[in-house]
Amino acid sequence: MHRLKIFSFDVIYLFCIVSFVFIPLTLNGKDLQFQFSLILFEKLVYIIQQQFFPNAISNIDFSSDTVALNILLLILFLSSIVLISVLHLFKIKLTILRKLFFNISPYYIGLILLKYGLDKIALQQFSSPEANILYTPFGYLEKDILFWSTVGTSKFYNIALGTIEIIASAFLFFRKTRLLGFCFAIGIVLNILIINLGFDISVKTLSAFLLVVILFNLYPFIKPLYSLFIQNKLVQLGYNTNKLPLLYHNVIKICVLVLIIGFVSYPYLMGIFKNDEYSMPIFNNAYKVEGDSKNYKRIFFHKNNYIIFQTDKDEMIDYHYELDTLKKRLILQDYQRHQFEVTYEIGTTGKIKLLMNKNLILNLMPIVWQNLPALKDGLHYTIDEIK
Repeated sequence: MHRLKIFSFDVIYLFCIVSFVFIPLTLNGKDLQFQFSLILFEKLVYIIQQQFFPNAISNIDFSSDTVALNILLLILFLSSIVLISVLHLFKIKLTILRKLFFNISPYYIGLILLKYGLDKIALQQFSSPEANILYTPFGYLEKDILFWSTVGTSKFYNIALGTIEIIASAFLFFRKTRLLGFCFAIGIVLNILIINLGFDISVKTLSAFLLVVILFNLYPFIKPLYSLFIQNKLVQLGYNTNKLPLLYHNVIKICVLVLIIGFVSYPYLMGIFKNDEYSMPIFNNAYKVEGDSKNYKRIFFHKNNYIIFQTDKDEMIDYHYELDTLKKRLILQDYQRHQFEVTYEIGTTGKIKLLMNKNLILNLMPIVWQNLPALKDGLHYTIDEIK
């Protein structure tokens, strides 16, 4: 039984380490490790996917919750079992493997928490909802969009949650506070996993993997934590002593921390990300259709170059568009890549006339949607203040 436990733990340690290497993380708009993973595993993953999951997305990008990523994780897990079996067969000691896991995983979890913590504080992860979302009836929204948009309306919640994630990451970067950091992290990541499952948000695989990593870091402290919190005993928790036998350990640690913090904070320090403001050089984000609308009641211009038509039945029809200011036209493209042109005229009061075709002209009046109740910041300490 003891040997089986050691074998199982060694498999998990190796699986986590190779997953750190091969699971692509999207940071600062770049998919880290993606090309490396693609070169090594694309053909094998594609063969398995075609054989057992013919309806899966053919473009293999190893993004979270894709069949391709789950196949990759299965390959890594089975490979870990085989390799650990061989190493145990030849009675090779794996002390260095355990030390690698306990030294790398805190920085891995800390990097992710730091990145998403900064994103929340900068209002980049849960951005304020666009006008088309705000004017979509509640029941028409998918659960993931509904959750994402609701959280995006609260700057206070984003900043508070982001601050907690950054504090947890800071604790993880130092051995003496690492246990406290993992206690923070398990609450954060478990909550994220529950949200992803409850609202069908497509980061379930990655969040579940992060939870596994955290749990195995906390496992050596289960007994003292149980004694402390359940039995109310005075215990000395200590910290993990699996220190790598590296020369200049502190110098290496400082360099790693500088690289992590510099890489994650670079976009904000250099002003790459714009603040959470809506800026349209020509069009407002939302318009009301006046007169003979042919069943259209609103039109929205999304900041990612989408035009969205809202019908009288609250159906949303969207097209990607390219703006041609010289000829005053929009080149619209649907999801089947069919294109057609729409010309426009802008009045002095901000009104727009869209010439859809010879028989359909839409007169658009700008909507001041920024004053909607969902976007108002405010805090009522007592119900007496609510009117």
